[in-house]
Amino acid sequence: MKKFFAILCILCLLCACSCTDKPPVQQDDPPAPVDPIDPDPANPVQPDPVEPDPIEPDPVVPVEPDPIEPDPVEPAYPDISDFEVLDPTVVYSLREFELVAPDSTAAVYPAGMTFLSAGEVDSFAVIVRADGLYLAPADAFSADKPASALALEFEKGGSYYPGSDKVVVIDPGHQSKGMSEKEPNGPGSSVLKAKVASGTQGVATGIEEYKLNLAVSLLLRDELIERGYTVVMIRESNDARISNAERAVMANEYEADAFIRIHANGSDNPDTKGAIAIFQTKDNPWCGDLYAQSRLLSETVLEYYCAESGIENDGNWETDTMTGINWTRVPSTIIELGYMSNPDEDRLMATEEFHAAAALGIAQGIDSFFDIAED
Repeated sequence: MKKFFAILCILCLLCACSCTDKPPVQQDDPPAPVDPIDPDPANPVQPDPVEPDPIEPDPVVPVEPDPIEPDPVEPAYPDISDFEVLDPTVVYSLREFELVAPDSTAAVYPAGMTFLSAGEVDSFAVIVRADGLYLAPADAFSADKPASALALEFEKGGSYYPGSDKVVVIDPGHQSKGMSEKEPNGPGSSVLKAKVASGTQGVATGIEEYKLNLAVSLLLRDELIERGYTVVMIRESNDARISNAERAVMANEYEADAFIRIHANGSDNPDTKGAIAIFQTKDNPWCGDLYAQSRLLSETVLEYYCAESGIENDGNWETDTMTGINWTRVPSTIIELGYMSNPDEDRLMATEEFHAAAALGIAQGIDSFFDIAED
């Protein structure tokens, strides 16, 4: 028993020597905390700038674009180069619009003006002007006069065609029936004359003077409308009943810049021929102060009229016997177209070609009168 116990003790001792635990490892003391360093606000620390490496751009080779061919431009207005003018019609503008020339230059015209229309092309009106044909929207025109024109006609008489600030009053002399009643030869005059004489008649054609006067006057009206004037017609019918004094007063009421009275002459001598212009003397008691203007108007119109019509220029006649002059307060003239008592002049004056030439010449004379008067 003792022997067994001794063996057991030996074994326990051997086992204790081989299984003895290692001693615990002693840890180092932790490092002492570092006190934070407060930055100096007066001297902040700036980081060193970082310079980027320069990048060389690749060279750009310009690319030439392909040429662009413009589309053909269609003309904005129809071609009227071959337009034939037959019978122009007086029309009035309803609203402001552009009048366009064939070269596409344009001018703006106010509403209510008077024009001559020669027809329509592709919804455009073809307008006749003194320097050629023009185009404007067809719906800009009407055959009806503006209300303002009608109001003036109601107040002052005659037929009013609005245009520029230059007013030309045309008096086709005489009428289908004379007026034998008397009126003063001038304002306050004791001399009385028939209100309207019956006029003369063509010795070869038998045409009455009042018809010739109106035929030329209507074409003159159209010529002046083409040139842009404001035109007043004393009469447009042969059935009118207007005295000579009333015609002059009408010209005054419209403040005419020129009063043109169209007549034809007569003589007991069939060989007498030529055209004359009639105006007041400088001593006229009613309108002598207008002598210089009336003389200039008379001489200028007569000169151009004779040049266009082929009628001989027989000069001027200054007289204070004409009622239709004595009552005027505007520049005025009577143009005696020629002698209806001369067979050759009578036949010439009966032609449409003469009517057109007479109107053209008188219109040119009016243009010249205003040009000279304004210089």
